[in-house]
Formats: sequence, structure tokens, C-alpha cells
Amino acid sequence: MAVNGQNITLRDALTAALTVLAALAGLYIHGLEGMVGKLSERMEQDTAKLHAIETQVAAGYPTKDDLARSIGGVHARLDRIEDKLDARIGPISKPHN
Repeated sequence: MAVNGQNITLRDALTAALTVLAALAGLYIHGLEGMVGKLSERMEQDTAKLHAIETQVAAGYPTKDDLARSIGGVHARLDRIEDKLDARIGPISKPHN
């Protein structure tokens, strides 16, 4: 084959084709690299948001002392109810095991 008066061999044509293919592959990979970078940044932002939400949720949990006070209040009310019932109908004997 002749181009501009020079003979081009099959080897030269394949080399040119592979060079163009490698250049296109490089551009494609470079584009993928950019997308991966953007996704990585977005993932870091989402991780930071999730961490902030976890911190807010954990801050809303009652402490052991708060829970103990609440349960103590419930037990005190139940004891008062039991005392009132005992005063009106008398104590109920517990079954023997």
C-alpha cells in the first residue's frame, strides 16, 4: 500500500492502529479515574453525614441514671397502687412453691 508515495507495510498499519487504540484507552481510563475521584469524595461526604447522624442519635439515648430514676418512679407508683389495693381488699397471700 502506498501513501504519499511511501509504501506502508501491514506492520506499520497495525502499529498505527494499536497506537490510536492505546491513546483512546488512555483517555477512557483517565475519564474513569476522574469519576472514581468524584465518587470517592461523595462517599467521604456521605460518611461524614452518617457519622453526624450517629452522634445525634447517641446523644438522645437516656443515661443509666436517667433510666434508673424512671424505673424507680414506676416501682414507687406500683408500690402505692399495691398498698391501696391491700388497704381496700386486704393482702393477697402468695402461693407456696
